[in-house]
Order: sequence, then C-alpha cells, then structure tokens
Amino acid sequence: MAHAVGSADSGLEEAERDVGEEFTVMLRGIACRLAHEDVKTLLDAAGLRGKFSSIYVPCVAAQRSNLGYGFVRFRSEAYARECHDLIHGRPLGPSGPGKVCEVVVARRQEKCPAMAKRHR
Repeated sequence: MAHAVGSADSGLEEAERDVGEEFTVMLRGIACRLAHEDVKTLLDAAGLRGKFSSIYVPCVAAQRSNLGYGFVRFRSEAYARECHDLIHGRPLGPSGPGKVCEVVVARRQEKCPAMAKRHR
C-alpha cells in the first residue's frame, strides 16, 4: 500500500532509494483531461519549477485522456515533501467537485531511463 509523502506512516524510511537523492512520487486523482505538459505547468505554477527532473503521465491516445495518475521524480526527498504540502488533498487543475490529488510515495524508487529521457 502506498502512503502519503507527508504522513506519519509515509513509508519514507522503508522506500527503496537506489537513485541517490532523487525521489519519485505518484500523483493520484488528477483530472483525466490533463496532458503531460498540463501537469508540468501546474507543478511549476505551484512553486515546484526546477525541483523535479521528470514527469510521466500515462495516456490513452485514442481517448485523449490520461489514466488519472502520474509520476514525478523530484531532485530530493525534501522537494517531494514540499509537493505533498502544496498539492495533497487539493484539486490539481480543473476537476470535478470533490476530486482531489493524492501525493504518495511511488512503490519503487528505481531509475527508469526511458521515462527520464522522454518526459523531462
């Protein structure tokens, strides 16, 4: 089970950290109409510009929508915590009533060269 980055039982102590200082979180509950660039723009506007190295938002091309979640690799765990403080429990972009974003620790903290290369 994934935990919120900023919660007391966040799992940060147990998170695998084979990527040095970088730390990946999963954003759950994002509006399905948001594309990769939209998520990047919203993170930048929230004050996180320059604090992450890559974003991956899986999409269904035929439907022109994402799957409701995405991954962000932050340059440090402290930046991931800042993301949690700024975004967790709030809507990320235009969403339906009651839809809020959850910021949780990604289960695996491993390098994904394809993600890093394609989604900066």
